[in-house]
This record gives sequence, C-alpha cells and structure tokens, in this order.
Amino acid sequence: MSAGAGQIRIVGNYTGNGCVSPAPTTGIAPFADPLGSLVEPTFPTHCDYTNTVLTSAVRTLNPGVYCGGITISSSTVTFNPGTYTMIGGGLVASSAGTTLTGSGVTFYNTACGAGLPNSVCPTGTATYNGSYHPLALSGNLAGNLAAPTSGIYNNVLYMQDRTLPIQTATESLAGGTTVQFTGAIYAPRSPLLYAGGTVTTSLALISYTMTVTGNAVLTGGLNGTSGGGTGQRLVLVE
Repeated sequence: MSAGAGQIRIVGNYTGNGCVSPAPTTGIAPFADPLGSLVEPTFPTHCDYTNTVLTSAVRTLNPGVYCGGITISSSTVTFNPGTYTMIGGGLVASSAGTTLTGSGVTFYNTACGAGLPNSVCPTGTATYNGSYHPLALSGNLAGNLAAPTSGIYNNVLYMQDRTLPIQTATESLAGGTTVQFTGAIYAPRSPLLYAGGTVTTSLALISYTMTVTGNAVLTGGLNGTSGGGTGQRLVLVE
C-alpha cells in the first residue's frame, strides 16, 4: 500500500511486512464519517422494476426503484443519469462479457422486512425478497461508471442505507474488473473487499471494515465537497 506523497493514519495499529509506504502514523483520534451528513433518499412506497436480471443482453436502464435489485452477466448495460434505489437485491454484475457504462449515476442500496428500520416493503413485493444484498462486482467487468458532479449526491457513486444493522456479508469490487469507477463507494454498515487487479480513478472507499488485496489499484481520491461530506481529500476511511 503506497500513499505516494500523502499520509497513512491509523487509530489502532497495523501489520504490513514492509509493504506500507510511508510508515503509518498510529494512535490518531477516530475520524468522523466523512459522509455522515449526507441526506438519504426517502424510502419508496412502490416498485418501478422487480427482479431485474440481464443475461446476454444489450440494455439501457433508467433511474428508479429496483425491488429485488439488478443482476447482470454477459451483457452490455448503459445507466442513464439519476439515482437507482435497490431494495433486497443489490447491484450484482459478473463475467468478462459484461460492460457497464453510466455518467451521473448514484446507486442506493437498502432493504425492507421484519427486523429492519423499513419494515414495510413497497407495493408490488410478491415476487422479491426484501432482505439486504450487498454490492457485488466481479469477473473482469469492463466499462466506466461515474457519480454526479453536482447536486446532493455529488461524487457519490454507491451509498448504503445507514439505518441498516451492521452486516456480515461483504460488499465487493473484485475479480480483475477494469471498470473505471469515479466517486465514493460508501458502505458504512458493511465490510468492503477491494481486490483482484481492480483499476479505478478518483475513488473513495468508506466502509465499516475494509480488506485491500490482490494488486488492486486506487488512485486520485476525491477533492472538494463530496455530497455533503467534510471536503477533505478522501482515499481510505474505515
């Protein structure tokens, strides 16, 4: 892990076997959630789309409420600008034949059902599971996904519902994907895996816990105000 001319600062301690540069400063004060003031979307009362599964397809998707989430394999998918709210299915994409493109997009991932803050699911729920499913991008994906550059979700590419219980399932950007991600991946209630040769530009990773492994590259960070955040340059916040 190299921060170049930047700094690595840790509340606790670390192990790195000489592969962390520069040497981290340990024992710092805990860092506040840099997107803690970001307003979350209103929980929806209806489903615009249910169980969206794309296999060997060429499709353009529009913003809206995706009950059952979005699952993509061996497909070319373009996301029109806007906010994509996923309930009970997450955003799942895999396979080397998949290309994802979209500019000015934010993916918001939440859930409904017993034991969750949003216990009442939207209408049209008969054919999907309202429980939470994490972000899962893997398998040599290609393309370019970029967050909005203005508005309330400026620089926020992916946002997890902050009211969820702490999750055990891992959000993942893994498997040699060459998708260029621009924006913040914000998963304050889940572990995050960033691995396997993933290449990105201008990305911030914010999560409950974090694992970085397998020749993953993280460059750029974010400058300036990011969706109501602190305005500091963000690279890794755990």
